[in-house]
Amino acid sequence: MSVRIRITKGKIIFSLLILLIGLLFIWNPVRTPIYWVSLDGKTLKFRVDLREASKVPVYPSEDEVKNFLMSPLVENITIYYIAGSGEENSRAAVEVFELTYKLSVTFSRRFGYLPNFEVVNITSFEGINGTVENPGIAIVDPVRSNETSVRLVDGVIFIAGNYSESSEEKMKNLDLATARLIITAIGVKY
Repeated sequence: MSVRIRITKGKIIFSLLILLIGLLFIWNPVRTPIYWVSLDGKTLKFRVDLREASKVPVYPSEDEVKNFLMSPLVENITIYYIAGSGEENSRAAVEVFELTYKLSVTFSRRFGYLPNFEVVNITSFEGINGTVENPGIAIVDPVRSNETSVRLVDGVIFIAGNYSESSEEKMKNLDLATARLIITAIGVKY
């Protein structure tokens, strides 16, 4: 008894298509979003995809920002923001909570202590500065920004979200910059 296998053009095309799709997944895997990071057994959850946040540029470099902020010499961290509309103030409040909570956990896990946090409402970003013992973080609302970035200038780390007409997009852009600063401080790379 002999078995005959009949191969048609349709079967060949179907097989090649399945092979091609398989190769595409191997060379370009679908990247699932990441919304959390584990820091010495403590899970920190984020509202934005950390892979997307990792694309936010950091100036002058990730290492300089990380080394400046995550120093055992830090005693106080001053967070600056410019008060504005209710929507702007709400965005600032959310980012202040994210920064104080996640940086507190990071300092506690890394150095065994918590720095003091001070939140200061200012009228202008001009003239603010920080030191190794008292770094500053300035939250630049999308209403005042033309880029989404993390930038260290004169001892102050500016986190800025790009302007958008959409309230949700403004919040997302600022969240991405905040998440970028936090994962840079922790030392996570995606």
